Amino acid sequence: MPVPELPLKGEFGAGMQEFRTAADHFQIEGPGNKYKFGVNKIFGVIKNYSATPVCYENGEITGIRNSTPNSEVVWIPSAIDLGAWLYDNASLSLFLSDELTSYSSPQPFRFTGKTKNVMMQTMSDSHSFLTVLTNGNNAENSVQLLSNSRRKPRIVFTTSSGRKEIDQEGEIQLEPQECLVLIWE
Repeated sequence: MPVPELPLKGEFGAGMQEFRTAADHFQIEGPGNKYKFGVNKIFGVIKNYSATPVCYENGEITGIRNSTPNSEVVWIPSAIDLGAWLYDNASLSLFLSDELTSYSSPQPFRFTGKTKNVMMQTMSDSHSFLTVLTNGNNAENSVQLLSNSRRKPRIVFTTSSGRKEIDQEGEIQLEPQECLVLIWE
């Protein structure tokens, strides 16, 4: 099905040629053949103007990267998010980790590895950091944090009635649906 012209054509260096439907589950080749994204039913074929192609399906461009003086865009208009959720998220997770390394490395706190349904938010002022960890699982989950800071954590709030302290060097055992708020001073 043909699609209207993309308003951000200058930033993307490309536009949509058409969206197509295919099998419930198939894969498209990701950047550098390093990734194989699982796709669910829908993929977009791109009309390229000046971007660098990074994904293909049967020789047609399905993903691009484009850099301008003010931005960089990676665009894959296919259902790789739904494919990752339904089938296997390893390739998408690796891709996002690789893409975001320059952003995540300087962060004061980050997970040592992939987590399952655990989210972290960090806020700061000029004196300390506040980290909120939430376990979205209905089962116990353990995480370990990497810190670029020499600060020590103190529990500000937890939904766990038994938690008194954490071991900042080891794994943090999060109870089912637990919210843990730490201040790093």
